[in-house]
This record gives sequence, C-alpha cells and structure tokens, in this order.
Amino acid sequence: MPRINEHTFELNGEQYHLSYYEKPVIIKNGLNLMVKPVLREYIETYNLPIELCNKNGNLETTNSLADKVLKYFSKNQKIEKDKDHYINKNNDGTVEINENNKLVGNFTWTKTNINKNNTVQNTVYIDKVINKRNTNNNISILLTKESIIELATKHEIKDFDVNNEEHLKLLNERTISEVKHNKGKLPTIPPFEKHPYLTPLIPNNNISGLMIGTFPTISYLCDLLQLPILTYNDNKDYPPLIPYFHGNKNSLWKYSPIGFEKIKRYKRNDIPNLIEKNLLDKGIIYTDIIKFCQREIKENNYCADDKSLTNIVINESIYEFLFDNVLINRIYFTNSVFIGDSINIFNKEGNYNIKNRDAFILFLKGANNLKYKIEIKNQDGNFVSINAGIRDKSKIRIINDFLKNKVIVELRFTKNYISKEIQVCSSCSPASHGKVKYNKCVLKYGKNHLMLLKEVLNSFFENNINKLKELNVD
Repeated sequence: MPRINEHTFELNGEQYHLSYYEKPVIIKNGLNLMVKPVLREYIETYNLPIELCNKNGNLETTNSLADKVLKYFSKNQKIEKDKDHYINKNNDGTVEINENNKLVGNFTWTKTNINKNNTVQNTVYIDKVINKRNTNNNISILLTKESIIELATKHEIKDFDVNNEEHLKLLNERTISEVKHNKGKLPTIPPFEKHPYLTPLIPNNNISGLMIGTFPTISYLCDLLQLPILTYNDNKDYPPLIPYFHGNKNSLWKYSPIGFEKIKRYKRNDIPNLIEKNLLDKGIIYTDIIKFCQREIKENNYCADDKSLTNIVINESIYEFLFDNVLINRIYFTNSVFIGDSINIFNKEGNYNIKNRDAFILFLKGANNLKYKIEIKNQDGNFVSINAGIRDKSKIRIINDFLKNKVIVELRFTKNYISKEIQVCSSCSPASHGKVKYNKCVLKYGKNHLMLLKEVLNSFFENNINKLKELNVD
C-alpha cells in the first residue's frame, strides 16, 4: 500500500507518529493506536497545525485532513470505550471491521494511566471480541407507517429492518431509481427519500451559531435526477429556484442578513456556495434535522408541508457536532417553534407533540432517544427537565405556557456527565398567517410577523443574545 502522508507530533508530553495511508494509523511507543481519540484531541481541542502533503504533492490543511480521518472512523470504526484502544494481538495492527460490520478475534486492550509520579503506565489486558456490531448501522425511525413496509416489499428487499440504516439506504436508492426510470412520474407509494443537501458536520472553531430546518420539498429530485419536471396525476413539480436548503422560494434567505439580493444575481448553481460562504463568514452553519423520510399523499397529491413527513430518521450527527464545537452557543430553528399555532412541545400524555414535525420538537425527540438529559431554564432561572414521559399535567401546562410568546429560551443537554448549555431561538415562518399575528411577540411589531422575523434573524446572526431576550414576552 503506497504511503500518502506521515507526520510526527507531540501531544501532552507524548510523541506520536501518524502514517496516513488509505486508512490512517497512529503509532505511539511502538503501538498502533486508533486514530480518532488521539488525532481528534490534537486537531480539535488543541487546534495545532498539521501540514502534510497528499500523494499528489499538494498541501492538505488541518480541516481537510481532519475531515478525511474523522469521516473514515465515523463511518467504519465508531467503536470506542472512553479513550481506550484495541490492538490486534497477532500483527500489532489496528482492529479491523469485516464486511459484515463485525469485530472478530483476540485483541490486546491497552489503557494508559498517569501515576502519581507523572510517568506513563501501560496496563495490558487480553479481551475476546466476537461479533461486535457497528452501532452506526442501527438507527431509530420515527412515526413508522406501513407504507415503508409496502415499499420494501415492492422493491424486493428481503428481511427488511426499518431500524437498519443500510436497508434504508438501499430502499432510497431503489425507489429514487424508479422515479428516474419513469422519467419523473411519481409512484402511488411515495419513495423513501434521503436528504439531498446534507454534508458532514465538521468541527470548526469559527462557528458559534447553528441553523436547523426540516426537509426540502420533493422538487429537489429534478436536480438530483436531471429531470425537467415531476408529475403525479395532473400535478406538476418543477426544479426549485436554487438547489439548496429553502431553495423552493428562498424565503428564509430573503430575510437573513447575508446580502441575498446580491447573491441571487449569480448563476443558479453558484448560489448555494455563496449562501454557505456568507453564512460561514457570519460564523453560522446550516443543516436539517431529518436525514431520511417518506411523504404522505393527501388530496390526491404529494404534500409539500412538514406535516406530511413520516418514517423519519433523525440527523443524529447534529448532537455530537454541538458538543464538539465548544463555541456554538445558539441554535435557530427555521419553522415556528414558540410562535404560531403549534406552541405546545408536550401533548396531554407528556410526550413530545410531533404532529406538525416542528424541527425543534424533532430535535428534542432525537436527543431524548439518544439518552440525553434535556433541561430548560424556567422563569425562576432554574433548569428543569423536559425529557419525554412527563406525567404531571400541571408541570406539562407550566412548561407549555412558559414557552408561549418567546423567541429564545436556554436549554441544557447532559450525557456521560458532560453538559452543554445553549440558547435556542426561533421566529415566525415567512409563510405564517392566521393566529400568529396575535402572538404577543408579533403584536409588539404591529401584527407584522415579517418585521419580527427580520429582527430575530439579525440578532441571531450578530450573536446578540440580550436583544433576543428583549423580544420575549413573559
């Protein structure tokens, strides 16, 4: 195997040698270590430079190398126990996962400790690892409808498991291929869709804000499949204005302080990169909470609203990204969270009210499923639990009432004794109408929800938390 990169560096008084082939390996004191725990600390925590050349002789930046390394291990070897390392006993190589996503064989487990004299002690254990599955292969699917089983049967996917991501990827490929084969004619059982615009969330020390939406309308398939039009009965869908988040109408970008009036003059396919660049210049990254989903057909047509989305797979990478980026202090959810017709995060049973598929509530649902402890700072300045399963109706009412007429609240997420406090804000959707104008926050702007939206977005982009809090109404 040809050597691509190599580099020696020091971290916490220990010397490491990185050999980057097709698969990265780190050597410390003659032992091959799994890259992710060590290199991740080196790149992300200490922010030290790595200057390496790839096989073409071009310089690779820290971020591009980190991207490749972390992407490799998040995809293929997400197996850690704290920061312990498994070493192959027979050939001193890193643990391999075979094609069935299993670890097989005898391995030596080394754990490095620092004793009271500040010297390194390596304790070696022998462990038998048999058939340990890659947990990345299993996910949790929400709002399960029988349509997904019908779809899997139609496309002859044997032993289909709705909680197996590999099965879902296969279902997506086959159902989307059907639309391509039929030249844009949408089937009577809607395809299982994969988000077209999601990209890996790479840690970035310049990011302080995250924007989260839900899922694009099905018109994105025109670009994905290079089709001029999608049809279902007498209904037609054309390509979005831009092939990007909120690209159907560009409504969010019109009200965001990114200079969209100038951006929209560029060529259609150049606009997404320009939006992303302007967001990054403001210290902001955009993503969506839904990774996979299926739509429902209502009134003899494919629905465009979030309420029609079912068989939802949460974009779980968001949560690790939030903890990995210590500077992120705020999230903006793009559909109405606290302001609008759906302002109760809990239903009467004490579970999350996900009937409208609000991005914020789906976000809470995903965190709850991943065993995060979720708390909200109440009017007394104390953090109280808002995990699902509340049985006290008075507590449900207090939490729901507290969230009314707010554009920003503070949450705390805790897992494995590590906590992250973050400001969560939202405003009206540009398409809001009806009762929203009577929300107390909107009334401050003369029932003009668009004025409030612009004010919230401006304050969010400026990281002006105090201004956002001033927009709340108690």
